[in-house]
Amino acid sequence: MRLSGFWPLALEIRTDLSGPTGMMAEELRCFCRVARGVQAVPVGATYSDAIQVQQWMGRLEFSAESTS
Repeated sequence: MRLSGFWPLALEIRTDLSGPTGMMAEELRCFCRVARGVQAVPVGATYSDAIQVQQWMGRLEFSAESTS
């Protein structure tokens, strides 16, 4: 069962002295490498996965803007 409307607990962004870490931070780095042509699309990745990540990022951005 896929619960696409909920924020997944596994996708977190943390910060430390070296910068952002965590699953979402790595997803974004991977996206940027693919967009620049430096890395191939990961095996098993789907278009719907990419859309879902973008929706989560939109929700995260909206949340950050509404609290500032």
